[in-house]
Amino acid sequence: MAVQVRDEQSVVAGLADKYPIFARSTIQRWVVNESRKYTSAKVQTYVPVLVRRSVEATLSELARAEGTSSDALTLDANGSTPGSALVTGGLHREPTAMT
Repeated sequence: MAVQVRDEQSVVAGLADKYPIFARSTIQRWVVNESRKYTSAKVQTYVPVLVRRSVEATLSELARAEGTSSDALTLDANGSTPGSALVTGGLHREPTAMT
């Protein structure tokens, strides 16, 4: 048994509110695909939580990559996203010691 429709709709609504840059249909598709992973889970109680966390992690990473995240914790001391050099092709700098 997968995530029930009302649970799915609740997860989609919450994520669509938090990440308005993504189409609701895209979020719905990710939620449905993620919930399929738990179809045969013996305990279904926490499936909506697991689905939400997984899809939210994906949306958060995509928002950061697009530069649309307002998550202040994703910025390092220089004001850039850790690992952004890998995404943007920038030069790698070694971390400096904080004094």
